[in-house]
Amino acid sequence: MNEEIKNYIEQKIREHYHSGNDSQLLKLENIFGMIRTVDAVPTHTPRNLFEQIIIYTSGATLRFYWYDVTNNLWHYVTATA
Repeated sequence: MNEEIKNYIEQKIREHYHSGNDSQLLKLENIFGMIRTVDAVPTHTPRNLFEQIIIYTSGATLRFYWYDVTNNLWHYVTATA
């Protein structure tokens, strides 16, 4: 994927508005490589789709977090390496 297309996709993800009731179409295959990896459990309220999906790693602990906009909660599943 060339850099211009990648930048365009990243910008669209950041601009994406998602309230749980009304949303814009976004193809998941376009976010490959753009999910953040963090070492602190997420506690913030996401402002866009880009911030609603997070990979958490801390030592041997691996988790996949997603934000539930209906209940305003972070959920996670534990992963294995």
